[in-house]
Amino acid sequence: MTAPIVRNQIGAVAFSAYAAITSGSYSTGNRITVSGLATPNLLLADFRLTVVTFGAAPTAGAVQLIVVPRIAAGAAGPTPSAMLLPNLVYNFGPSIGPTNTGATFDMAVEKVPLPADSDVYIFNNATGQQINSGAILSYLAWSPGA
Repeated sequence: MTAPIVRNQIGAVAFSAYAAITSGSYSTGNRITVSGLATPNLLLADFRLTVVTFGAAPTAGAVQLIVVPRIAAGAAGPTPSAMLLPNLVYNFGPSIGPTNTGATFDMAVEKVPLPADSDVYIFNNATGQQINSGAILSYLAWSPGA
């Protein structure tokens, strides 16, 4: 029988509060810098986006986690925008469906691979509703073990 993968070498929780994010926009005013350089044994991270309150119940789109690798010497990489799309995109769950009636969520995405040094943004992808200020992004970095 194969041994289960467990979370081993768990790092400290880090978090950031966010300003409002309109539909179709990135959280460019806020980002979390995730550095595998400081803790090289931490390979993955679990992200939580809590206190996510929309202006009204969204019925389409997605809330996404965007990971942008930093450039040499630890300087910030390019800021994501409509003209510069990121390639490391992860969808938060629960996903937003056409029959949704809720406007407040706690969302998660787990087992995100950590580049050696990167910035993490939130993307309000076509929900049609603003995410109000006060949403909190936190993450816990870890490595698998048996």
